[in-house]
Amino acid sequence: MSQVTILDTYPLSPMQQGMLFHHLQEPHSGVDIEQLIVHLPEAVDVRRLEAAWQWLVDRHAILRTQFSWEGLEQPCQEILATVKVPFTVLNAGQLNAFLETDRRQGFELNSAPLLRLTLFRSDVESYSLVWTFHHALLDGRCFPILLREIFEAYAELEQGKIAVRPPPPPYRRYIDWLPTQNFTAAESFWKNLLQGFTAPTPLVVDRHVPPAAGVVPQGEAWGMLNAATARQLRHRATEQGLSVNTLVMSAWAILLHRYSNEEDLVFGATRACRKSSVPDADETLGLFINTVPVRVKLTGAMPVADVCREVRRQWVAMRDHEQLPLARIKAVSQITAGQPLFESLVVFENSDLETTLRSLGGSWTNRRVELHELTSVPVTLCAYHADDLKLKLEFDRRRIEDAAIQRMLGHLQRLLEQIAGGAGSAVDDLLLLTEAERRQQVVEWNATTMDYPVALLHELFEAQVQKTPDSVALEFAGHCLTYRELDRRANQLAHYLRGLGVKPDQLVGVCSERSLEMVVALYGILKAGGAYVPIDPEYPADRVAFMLADAGVSVLLTQQHLVASLLAHSARVVCLDADWQTISQENATKPRDEITAANLAYMIYTSGSTGKPKGALNAHRGIVNRLLWMQAQYQIGATDVVLQKTPFSFDVSVWEFFWPLQTGARLVIAKPGGHKDAAYLSELIQTHRVTTVHF
Repeated sequence: MSQVTILDTYPLSPMQQGMLFHHLQEPHSGVDIEQLIVHLPEAVDVRRLEAAWQWLVDRHAILRTQFSWEGLEQPCQEILATVKVPFTVLNAGQLNAFLETDRRQGFELNSAPLLRLTLFRSDVESYSLVWTFHHALLDGRCFPILLREIFEAYAELEQGKIAVRPPPPPYRRYIDWLPTQNFTAAESFWKNLLQGFTAPTPLVVDRHVPPAAGVVPQGEAWGMLNAATARQLRHRATEQGLSVNTLVMSAWAILLHRYSNEEDLVFGATRACRKSSVPDADETLGLFINTVPVRVKLTGAMPVADVCREVRRQWVAMRDHEQLPLARIKAVSQITAGQPLFESLVVFENSDLETTLRSLGGSWTNRRVELHELTSVPVTLCAYHADDLKLKLEFDRRRIEDAAIQRMLGHLQRLLEQIAGGAGSAVDDLLLLTEAERRQQVVEWNATTMDYPVALLHELFEAQVQKTPDSVALEFAGHCLTYRELDRRANQLAHYLRGLGVKPDQLVGVCSERSLEMVVALYGILKAGGAYVPIDPEYPADRVAFMLADAGVSVLLTQQHLVASLLAHSARVVCLDADWQTISQENATKPRDEITAANLAYMIYTSGSTGKPKGALNAHRGIVNRLLWMQAQYQIGATDVVLQKTPFSFDVSVWEFFWPLQTGARLVIAKPGGHKDAAYLSELIQTHRVTTVHF
């Protein structure tokens, strides 16, 4: 192993410490691996480009940095005297696949250089240069400086020599400056700012995933406010004494509020932290940035302008305290250990990297630049403000689906457009849905018109009787009725009820336990033209009395053993069991229908949890449409067995009673009270080979 010469050793910045900690915790997650791609539509002298990169690394100490921590009380960074730049040339291939493998490869942070170059050659005048490096070396302010220098050196080498440049300001100056700062006031500032905030603001659209080793699958989605809207946004910011960054953060806060319904929320934001540090920081290469929490309290009634002003006030107040490491900020908060302080991050740049480089002119006019990053935060909003406003959402695909991110991006753009246009005096006045989503909800999802046949509820059953008269329709406690037998009994009961004066829309009570007779009663009432009112015999007696009186029931179908439990009422009682001998003398042919689809089919009472129970009426047209839709959607037939176990005082029982018997299926009826016995239901389902159950 060759010996390395270490020129200098000094501590890590707080942000570097955080990245080192994350690397040691999840060494192969791909987090903090930066991949910067420069697409070169030009002929490339490979040896000259490699030499330029070697010159760049020799020039800048930060690019020869490695980290050391084993056996040390505090980790340190070491500057090597020389390092060989890893430079690989590949023929055109699957760049995306390479990027994934490249990210997975990562870096050993204790072995410089923490960068490598891969040049893809498509043809003589088409190349793509992938510069991979660890974020612990550099932040975004360094990228244009280095890319400008490397391609200037590349051009100069064509003439044989790279021009002499002044030495760059050393990163060590910033590291030495940090211990001289008194962070007592900063800790007090952040503690006061976060007082009372105890849990991270939920994203709502995400899902929980257990920690797992391996590269985090990252996605990204791009959006943009066009030049005209961006100009409006700048005007709005100037008019209110704000910045575009403030409006972007305010829009993000409003978005989180609308998603989570939280009125006290926190998200992260990246600060450059150069102006508050050492002289020449803007020209110094290294990691200066810090991530800090932004706390926003807002309500739906709060003026949007007030939200923006508060965000601006807080952002300005942070300037004197921005150097306090995030770990120490979290330490003075009330967030419990193991929980993040925030789940989303906002990064604002006054120009995207490609626009900055194109402003240099020359060959940069035709070059394209991509930057692929991966942070440990589930969602990162990157906003690049130039003539337009580019928006990028980077996200963890384990936590959030691509479709959810696309909607989120659309909602953010919608909010920014309205803020730019001055629309909405209050937070709740701002519309969240995009035009496409609004059309989907208002038009497409409501395009539910279907041409269902006009029919009566019992006619659907009668049509099935003609098809499968001898198939078993009902099964209960070892007894069966075929479709023909059920139809015959229902006809007889219908004629009997008409003899008692039952007319169209007349409410007929049914107080019965689950049985064959109960189903006969329902169909018999419908065939007579009446509407059934289910009354659960397990209801308290006073509630039964209320329902009978409230519904004005003049005829009540029941069973002999239940009669004694009924309080005084005025209805004519017909016992489906004891009186059946008389009923069976009636005509067994179908009564002539005297109703239309607009007439009532049944009335079911509500639970009464908000007061007295209320009867909800349903006509034949509505329930027939529902059942025809169910059959079209789920399609059961003669080979199916359906379980009836829902008390008939609940509307789900309607689908159980009538849907199977319009399709030729067999209806198995659970014993009274059987719906409360899971073991019994399980056995019943297995014994009768039930195929369809409602829960």
